[in-house]
Amino acid sequence: MIALAAAGSWLLYQYDPALLEEKTHRLIRLLGQLHGPWKAVLFVGAALLAPLAEEVFFRGILQSMMRCYTRSPWAAVAIASVVFGLLHMDTPQYIPALIVLGIVLGYNYERSGRLLGPIVLHVMFNGVQLAVQLAQGG
Repeated sequence: MIALAAAGSWLLYQYDPALLEEKTHRLIRLLGQLHGPWKAVLFVGAALLAPLAEEVFFRGILQSMMRCYTRSPWAAVAIASVVFGLLHMDTPQYIPALIVLGIVLGYNYERSGRLLGPIVLHVMFNGVQLAVQLAQGG
């Protein structure tokens, strides 16, 4: 996924270098400005609550609905994954990587029939990304 994010950044830079002037997600900038318990509250919200809500919506509702509508689990995974990626337009360089993440999460949901796996994977993904960004001075 790191390679996809790098490729997305490179392609966007080729199209318009100004699009990548602000590479840091606004949440990371905000976390860098907060101190004490507010920083912890925002971190927990981004690392735990956001993935929980997103998985309930994208896999539990949208993907399930698309599976019924298209009668194809893999078309449902693809549609939910593309929508998931495109809803993160504030960091366009990461959209290809997020679509791939959505496919992994959707596949997990289709194979298990449960939301727990995608939620745990998404929480781990967000938590690691936030921790790495903050450690780099984000």
